Amino acid sequence: MSDTEQNKSEQATAYKLEQARKKGMVPRSQELGMVLSLLASTGYLSVWGGEMAARLSSLSARALSEAAALGASGGAMLVVAGTLLSQAAHVLAPLITIAMGSALLSAVMQTGFLFASGALKLDTSKLNPLQGFKRVFSMQTLIEAAKACFKMVVYVAIIRFTIVDAAVSLAHEDLSALRIAQTLLMSGIHLLFLLLAAASVFALIDQVLVRHAFAKKMRMSRYEQKQEMKQREGDPRIKQRRRQLQRELLQRSRSMKAVRSADVLVANPTHYAVGLKYDPSRMAAPHVVAKGAGDFALRLKKLAFVYGVPVIESPRFARALYFKAALDREVPGDLYRDTAAIYLQARRAPSQAVSA
Repeated sequence: MSDTEQNKSEQATAYKLEQARKKGMVPRSQELGMVLSLLASTGYLSVWGGEMAARLSSLSARALSEAAALGASGGAMLVVAGTLLSQAAHVLAPLITIAMGSALLSAVMQTGFLFASGALKLDTSKLNPLQGFKRVFSMQTLIEAAKACFKMVVYVAIIRFTIVDAAVSLAHEDLSALRIAQTLLMSGIHLLFLLLAAASVFALIDQVLVRHAFAKKMRMSRYEQKQEMKQREGDPRIKQRRRQLQRELLQRSRSMKAVRSADVLVANPTHYAVGLKYDPSRMAAPHVVAKGAGDFALRLKKLAFVYGVPVIESPRFARALYFKAALDREVPGDLYRDTAAIYLQARRAPSQAVSA
C-alpha cells in the first residue's frame, strides 16, 4: 500500500457519515447549549422576573422575621429553613426547567433525534491505561483545556465587574427587601445579557472549529473509498454475474410474453428455441421475439404448442439464430435464406412439429 493511499485527503462519503452517526459520532458544540440556556433564562426573567423578585423578597423578609422569634431551638430552625428552601425551589423551578430544556433542545437541533446503540457497546480499548494516558496528554486535550481557561477568564471577568457594580450601588442605599430584589433582578438580567453576548461569540467560533475537526477526522484515503465500495457493492465479478442474471430473467420474461404472437418457433430438439415474427408493414426482415436455451427452450416449445405456434425443428439454424441474433432485433443478413426456408416450411406444416 503506497503513501498516497494512506493519505486521507478525500471527503468522507455519505455511507461513512451514516455509519459514524449510528455510533453516536456527530459534530456537536457544547457552546450552543449554553447560548440557548442563557437566552431562555434571560427571556423568562424579563417577563416573569418581577413576580419572582417579589416572591423571593417576601420569603427573605419572612425568614428574617421568623429567625428572631425562634430563639436557640435548633430543631425549629431546621424546620423553618427546610420550608423556606422548599418554597424558594418552587419559585426557581420554572427557570431551572427552561434552562435545562433549552440545553436539551440545542442537542436535538444539532443531531436530530439520535439513539446510537453502537455507543452503548463496551470499548475495551478505552480501558487500556496507555491509551488513556495518550488521550489525557494529547495535543487536542491541551487545546481544549486552553479554550476552557480562556472562556472561564472572560466569564469570570464579566461576572466580577457586574456583581461589584451591583454591590457598590446597594451598599450606599437603604432599601427595602422588595427594592433590593428588584435591583438584583435588573443586575442579573444585565449580567445574563453580557454572558449571552460572550457565549454567542464563543458558540459561533466553536461551531466552525467543531465541524472542521469532525470533517478532518472523517476524511478517507482513496484506498478506503475503494474498500468501502467493494464492501457495499460486492466484488466486481459478483456484480457482473448479478447483472447477467438480471438480463437473463428479463429476457425470459419478454420471451414468454412474446411467443404467443410469434409466426414460428425454430428449435433444436432439446437445447435451443428461437421465436420469429414478421410484419411486412413495419419490418424489413423477421425479428427475433423469443429465445431460450436448455429447460427454458423446452418451456417455450410447450407455450408454442398451447398458443398454436408452428414449431420447426432445425438444429443447425436454431443454434445459429440463438448465438447470432439478439432479442427484439432483425435476423442477421447471412441467415435470410434459411429464415425464408423456415417460413415456407411453416406454411406447409400439417402439424405443430416438423423436422427440417
